[in-house]
Amino acid sequence: MAKKSFRSIKNWLAMNKKVLIVGKFSTDPNIYTYASSFYKTFQLLGYETAQVDCSPVGPFQNTPVINKIALPLAIAGINKTILAAVKQHSPSLVFILKGQHITPRTIAAIKSAGARVVNFYPDNPYALWNGNSTESILKSLPLFDCFLSWSPILTPALLASGSPHVCSFPFAYDDTIYNDKQKPHILSSSKDNAQRARENEQIDICFIGTWEPEREAFLEQAIMRLPNVTFGIWGNGWHEHATSSHIKKHLMGKAIYADAMIDIYKKSKIILNLLRAQNAHAHNMRTFEVPATKSFLLTERTDQQSKLFFQEDYSIACFEGIDELVEKINTYLHDTQARETMSERSFVAAQHYTLQKQLHHYLEECPALR
Repeated sequence: MAKKSFRSIKNWLAMNKKVLIVGKFSTDPNIYTYASSFYKTFQLLGYETAQVDCSPVGPFQNTPVINKIALPLAIAGINKTILAAVKQHSPSLVFILKGQHITPRTIAAIKSAGARVVNFYPDNPYALWNGNSTESILKSLPLFDCFLSWSPILTPALLASGSPHVCSFPFAYDDTIYNDKQKPHILSSSKDNAQRARENEQIDICFIGTWEPEREAFLEQAIMRLPNVTFGIWGNGWHEHATSSHIKKHLMGKAIYADAMIDIYKKSKIILNLLRAQNAHAHNMRTFEVPATKSFLLTERTDQQSKLFFQEDYSIACFEGIDELVEKINTYLHDTQARETMSERSFVAAQHYTLQKQLHHYLEECPALR
């Protein structure tokens, strides 16, 4: 009877833990969104969840004139839709993934309805210069009950901007995608990995990420200095913007996600991670996604990656500048045993940074949610 009563209480608590996830979602199964992973993880943790998409829809890239007229209308529609969802679902927590178009007035209205509001901003909220943030977010900082910062480097600025509470939350990865036991190509033994590599390995160096001029210039140098090394580049914007003939020879396709990305990782000897300016001195999604697939990570050196999350030259390899990158590629490219040993170690370390573990810990420990 005691067990039954406890179970009933637990079920009652779960039914009253209502969460509304606000973020960018996609109906296309081939497009991965971080918000979808949070939605799924909240469900796995026993929460009653609902979702609302906060992406503006419309012809915003046709001309500046159309953009100036249509975008504000779309943003107003988004905020109206969010408030309608809050009224419909009566959540106790509204968990926002970025939400750069949500206005301070909307945040205040959500709180007046009795819900706590948390924002996890997987970009730099101060990066107005590259379109990754808006003035609405900066004006809303004092209104969020908690702001999740993926890097402690941002915490002092967030507090100085009026955030009442800031918690660190790294770019945890979705273990239902990257550690799924139904995917033997991820969790197989080193011996199986070596056999598969001999059969399928087609790429020496793999890079998956959005085009940026700095990335193109850096990769061009690497390709020119390593003419006998095979590179493979995937990501949005490369075919549209890349001008280097050296780069164009190695373009493989647009952005890939989940299983498609994992398959490429497993066919590559080295996964190269180049941090964007907004992630400088910190980490990004690849920091954990690559080790989670037991693939070999070669990343730009930061204290977070080389000391906090992993151990340099033990579980991952790091570089700073083109000379050290070339040196590390020459060191590890033909040393299969070293790559496999380090990949196994990084896989073990990555288990601490699954989205399910990180989100559970946050929800249990955050003072702002008690």
